Parts: sequence; C-alpha cells; structure tokens
Amino acid sequence: MHFRDKNIREKAIIYFLDFYKLSSKYGLELYPFFGTLLGIIRDNDLIPHDNDIDLIYIGNNSNFTKICTAINNDKSNKFNITRNQNNQLITFQKEDINIDLYFFQKVDNEFYGSSFDKKYRVLKQHLLPLDSNNLVFKNTNIRCINAPKSWLSYYYGEDWDIPKINLYL
Repeated sequence: MHFRDKNIREKAIIYFLDFYKLSSKYGLELYPFFGTLLGIIRDNDLIPHDNDIDLIYIGNNSNFTKICTAINNDKSNKFNITRNQNNQLITFQKEDINIDLYFFQKVDNEFYGSSFDKKYRVLKQHLLPLDSNNLVFKNTNIRCINAPKSWLSYYYGEDWDIPKINLYL
C-alpha cells in the first residue's frame, strides 16, 4: 500500500509520530532514514510513492531487541512486530501501516546496517554527532542525523531534491 492516497498518508504520519513518541518512552532513540527522511527534508511530508516508514537505531543490538520486544508486548499501543530479520530489521505494523526499524552498528569510522540481501554503509560524518540536529515535522520535534542533505546526496544522488514522480508510478 502506497501513500499516494492522502488519507493513508495522513494515517501513516499519525502512526509514525505515535510510534516515535512510544519508542522514546522506552528509550529507543530513532532517526528517520531512507525515503522517510527524504520526504521530511524535501517535502515536509511522506513521499506518495513510498509504502512504509523507515527509521534507524544506532547502538547496542541487545538493547534494540529488548526494547522492540517490550514495545511489541505493550498491547495498549497496537504496534505489533510482523517481521524480525536477524535483529537487523524489525518491522512493526499497526493496521496496514509498516514501520521498519534498521539496526546500525559502528565499525571504525563507518556504520553498517542490513536488510534482506542488502548491506548499507553510512559514513560517520553523515550521522555524528547524533542529537546535534533536530527537525520539526508536523509540529513534533524529532531527532535527525547530523548531515541529512549530505547523506541524501550520497545515497540518492546529487539531484535528490528533485522528485522523480514518473519513475515510481
């Protein structure tokens, strides 16, 4: 399900912000990433052709999985784990909205994460220092990686700020 439908996109934003606040309550510091970060930075919205919320966690894998399990067991929030890929990618779902949490770990001066058969490498200068950069998205303060525009250019190319609408339809 894509966010082309305005009602679905608005519901996804509500669930994203609810999940963000819930994860913060449990001590899980998350940062928007991939298409979610692109949409927030470029459009102050979710990208219509996207179909999930992407967030990253940087830190200890044991804490990551414990906190994700606690969130899953908290039945008051109705976010349920629907996929756990080797504790590297955990997907929560509420109704028909998916929230993907990627675990990234530091190795020397780079950070690595993975999903399915893909490996992701992020340079230190794109992420650190964490908590040095915050965004306001839909009247909510959210954490952001250190150099979001630099990372978007690195990952999506120099023209990341130009929507590629026909590419995804």
